[in-house]
Amino acid sequence: MKNIDDFMNNLDLSQLDNIELTSYELNDIELKHLHLKTLKKAGITKKKNKRFHVKPLLIAATLYIAGATLVTATNWEGINYFTSILKERDEQGKIVDLNNQTPLVAPATQVIKSSTNQEGLELTVDAILGDKNAFYILLNLKTKDGSPLEGNYRFGRSSLHFPNLQNGLGYSVTQLSDDSSTDNQITFLLSGSSEKSIINQEVSLAFIDLLKEVHLPEIHSELKLDQVYKEITDHTLTNQDLNLSISETLPEVTLDSMSLTEDSLQLLINHNFTTSPYFCLKNKVTGTVIKPEISEEDYTMSYYYTFDSITSNDLSSYELFMEETVNEELYKHGEWPLTFTVDYLNTATDYHVNKKINLSDDVLKIKSLSLSPISITLDCRRLLNDPIATFDIGTDILLVQLKDGTTLSNFSQMGSSSRLNKVRVTALFDQVIDISEIESIQVGDLKIPIN
Repeated sequence: MKNIDDFMNNLDLSQLDNIELTSYELNDIELKHLHLKTLKKAGITKKKNKRFHVKPLLIAATLYIAGATLVTATNWEGINYFTSILKERDEQGKIVDLNNQTPLVAPATQVIKSSTNQEGLELTVDAILGDKNAFYILLNLKTKDGSPLEGNYRFGRSSLHFPNLQNGLGYSVTQLSDDSSTDNQITFLLSGSSEKSIINQEVSLAFIDLLKEVHLPEIHSELKLDQVYKEITDHTLTNQDLNLSISETLPEVTLDSMSLTEDSLQLLINHNFTTSPYFCLKNKVTGTVIKPEISEEDYTMSYYYTFDSITSNDLSSYELFMEETVNEELYKHGEWPLTFTVDYLNTATDYHVNKKINLSDDVLKIKSLSLSPISITLDCRRLLNDPIATFDIGTDILLVQLKDGTTLSNFSQMGSSSRLNKVRVTALFDQVIDISEIESIQVGDLKIPIN
């Protein structure tokens, strides 16, 4: 930008007719750099990708969507709370009382104990707790030979299907923390919601490929950036066929493009990680670390390192290194299918509302709501905004007011589905609620009394 300003200040407009102007096609990396510089000049901050650091991950979750848009916020305390309810059993295997709350949901709890065995692993659907729209399914995975399952795992893919229901289904699968990290079993909780009632419906589950979390240490690249750039400028190498391995220990991670301006360096790095590796530059003389702006598309990451000024000669002072990274590897290849029928009682009560609310640029009419001890579901219609646009009601505008003055605003999970002007929002409470103790539901600027 400074060069353009200087050029315009020194331009002799009387000689403009004698200046020959030609067009020049920018490559992708130059376009991205120009985009960042423009944002910076305009005072707009580009949102950075999430950085991944090595730390103990007690819970790993995966979100799946089927036929609807589901925006999910997860509260781990609520997840663990409902897991403890599903785990508490008497000698006959029935759900037992827990803090005097279980009787409210016992009619909507079903012990299943359906198992499937593949590749030395047994997956069991232990129990389900739910209402007509929301549900928690407890799953147990164990090794048949007793070998330990240590660390964090998730399934690469899964499917949840109700053959008689179409669309409007969203769920997440969460590995739960385990007091014993060296035994041969781990527990997952599947939580989700459906637009239509799941009671008396057959459920088909399938889980494919078990992945294990692995931690990669800090890795320093053997690439000499000054030599690579020299070969590019000498046309010995081109950005079209660069494909240089970052390190001998990471041959699958490659430098695919490199570009230098007066105040920045841009690198395009291709990877096959399930999380995004974070590469920094370190000054070998001063020890100063330069951290990049990053963006990602199709496993290729663009790294933008900004300097006060930099030349090709300065590149010899810097080395490229990858920070400690969390990745995943295939633990067991296989498929674990399960089927069962939901056979518990409906504990939900429906309320007619038919009131309008204002949400930023949108207006909704809440036609009705459904309350159960574990969730609230709102059936709405959009009146103003683009009916095709994605809809998210947000967790900050839904409040539950109890008769004792307590306000509940935390949910173990929350999601919304929208189709044309129809919107359905389901929020799963982070604890069992006695709906007879609810005084009102606050949605945005609308207070709905519960009689």
